[in-house]
Amino acid sequence: MSLRLLKIIDEHQLLTCVDNAVWGSKKNRLRKWEVGDQVVFIIGKFIVAFGEVNGPPFISNEIIWGDDLYEYRIPIKFVKYFLEPNRIPFPGNLKLGKAYGLNMLTQTPISKNMSGQILRKIFSKKNDLKHISDNIDNLLDNTKLNRPEGLNKLKN
Repeated sequence: MSLRLLKIIDEHQLLTCVDNAVWGSKKNRLRKWEVGDQVVFIIGKFIVAFGEVNGPPFISNEIIWGDDLYEYRIPIKFVKYFLEPNRIPFPGNLKLGKAYGLNMLTQTPISKNMSGQILRKIFSKKNDLKHISDNIDNLLDNTKLNRPEGLNKLKN
């Protein structure tokens, strides 16, 4: 079981992932991901969500994100979501060294030491996933309105 760090463009992109229980990529980086791998979602300088891979990678031509296809996909079961007051500063006071940036860029697993530090922080925080799930449609609508115009249009 590995832990991966994923940089997210904005809240709307992450809520779309939650709503569809999937992560997508333009590049075929997901083929080595396995069921049970853990995923940390980061927006800006904060950890915002945590999930687990719960199915094999697949390719889809269905457009679910407003700005691009992201055809390489993997099913994700979201376990935690943090609203603004509960978000974890990243890297904050975590002692991760310099390697985590490359891991985030390439979506490759981070070390066990880094994983342990991050997971302790994640499981010490209040979980807001039920609120997110109960209000997903309104949250998606609101975050879409606040996005820069180019992120809501499909690229050619």
